[in-house]
Amino acid sequence: MKKYVRLISVILCGTAAVVWIINAVLHFTIPYSNPLLQFLNTLCALLWCIAFVVNLIRYKNGQK
Repeated sequence: MKKYVRLISVILCGTAAVVWIINAVLHFTIPYSNPLLQFLNTLCALLWCIAFVVNLIRYKNGQK
């Protein structure tokens, strides 16, 4: 059974990606910020961006 991606999941992944990117950028501007937190925020932002792109591709392919 093939699962289709809904538009709301694409929008939510995109929103989460934007929020984590902003969070990661802000952690680089805070003086004396923990390097581990900087790495984790950057990793989460990257993972949310990948999830957004995967969901967007699946959504576009399911629209045929």
